This record gives sequence, structure tokens and C-alpha cells, in this order.
Amino acid sequence: MNISNIKLVILAAAATLLCSSCIREELPPCPPLQVDVVVKDKNYFNAAATDGIEPVRPENLPFREYVSTVYYRLDDAETGEMVLEQTNTVVAGDADTYAITFPESLPFGRYILTVWGNMQSPRPLADDALYTEVTQYHAAENDIYTTVDTLDYDVYDARFTAELERAKGKLIVMAENMPEDVDFSTKDIDAIYQYIGRGLRYGGETEFHTDTLWDRTVDFSTDMLLCPSTGHDATTLDVNFYRTAAGAQQQPLEPEDINITMSRNEVTIVRYVYYDGSFTIYVFVDDSWEKMHEMEIE
Repeated sequence: MNISNIKLVILAAAATLLCSSCIREELPPCPPLQVDVVVKDKNYFNAAATDGIEPVRPENLPFREYVSTVYYRLDDAETGEMVLEQTNTVVAGDADTYAITFPESLPFGRYILTVWGNMQSPRPLADDALYTEVTQYHAAENDIYTTVDTLDYDVYDARFTAELERAKGKLIVMAENMPEDVDFSTKDIDAIYQYIGRGLRYGGETEFHTDTLWDRTVDFSTDMLLCPSTGHDATTLDVNFYRTAAGAQQQPLEPEDINITMSRNEVTIVRYVYYDGSFTIYVFVDDSWEKMHEMEIE
């Protein structure tokens, strides 16, 4: 091979290396995994049918108006090992989604994303974030949201949407035409689930007791957030009304206990209407009022 041919070979090789280098530099980085978390259950399923008892909220409010705190973790779908975790964080800003961008160093693969909303503890109460137990860390007072999604992350699919769903229902207890000196009530509820599981799976069983001192008498209402009932009409609702003024009769007014069904993302309303020594009880079922009992008070 003469010198001219050698020079041509060297120049060709240099040109090839230069072109390869230019092509490599022009390649964009691998797209990071991104998830837009949105709120699916902005209103209870039957809120519009309650004639304003449960307000219907606008659907276009900022994310934080529905869900104020977010916890999430990302697990390897094959091994179950946790890859990344964000402990409970307050949501800021007025965006209508909660955007999560994972590090560019995260390799392609299949992952499981778990998100919890409106928790107060740093993380769900199970070590593996699979469930929360509603009698601790004020979880009984929280309008808890959750979702779990499997993400197949690759160069072609790097952006996903996850929908948060409400895990509880709301019980509203109303009293009408009560004696003016009745200013205190108790509520006892049983046979509702104790645990909210990842993926809206429920377990265990618990009960709640609440006391309420009324600022307004005669007509009043209260509400509480509850996990679903363990079965149809499985939950017993026991409400009693009291007079607390000094020297007042202490014998409570005791309507008959009734059985109700608490459902996820639905409002259950019970009305106690007092008249002439007896209660008539109405329950809001299937978007209409159903008369349950009429009980005389001795």
C-alpha cells in the first residue's frame, strides 16, 4: 500500500469516528419517568342528589383543594423492592395535577407506583405502605385518597397518569325539631372496616364513638368520615340526645338503633325528626328518602 492510499484510509477512518461522535452527541437523553397524579373522586357519587346537604364542589379547583398532602413510593414490579420513596409532603401551588418526575438514572423496567393522599403520618402506617389503619394518627378524620398503578417504563412510554380515588364515605346525621334544651348527642357506629389497603382493598373491623356538644339547638347536623361497612346493612347506628343544663332531666332521648350501609365515596344521611315525644327516622338511600321507624319516647 503506497503512502497516498494509507493517507486515504486514515482520513476515511477519522471521518467515520467524527460522524459517529456527532451522531452520539445529538442523541437526546433517555426520557425520565413522569407521572401526573390527578384526583378522580372530586365529589361524592351522590352529592348532587342531596339537594345541597352535601355541597357539590367545582371540578376545576387546584389539586391541593381536594388533596392537601401526598405520599408515594415506587417499587420494582419483579422483585417488590422499593426503588424510591417520598414521605408525606404538603401540596403547594395551584396546578390541577401533582407532577412527579423520577431521576433520569432510573432504568427502564416495570414498576408499581403507590400514592396516598390526605394522610397526616409521614408514611402509611404499615411498614410496606400497603395499608393504613384508621384508628391511629387521626386517620379516622382524614378524607383519605389512594391509587396503585403498574408502569411499563421504556423509551417509548415515559409519561403516565395516576388517578386518586376516595377511600371513605361520609355519614351525615341530622336532627330536626328537637326540644330546645337538648344540646348534646352521642353516636356509636360498628361493623366498618378498620384497614384501607393499597388498591382499595379493605380488612379488619372497628367501631367509632363520638360526642357532640351543639352550639345550635332544635335543628342541627354533624358528619364523619368512615370506611365502608363490612356488609350490606351491617353497620348499626346508635344515636342518643341529651340535656346538659344544670338541673335538667338527664334521661336521654333514645331513638331506635338502625342498620345502615356505608359505601366508598358515597354520602349516607340519617334524619331524626322529633315530634310530640317520638322520632321518625329517614335514611337517604338510592337518591331518595326512605322512612325507617317511628318510635315513641317514654
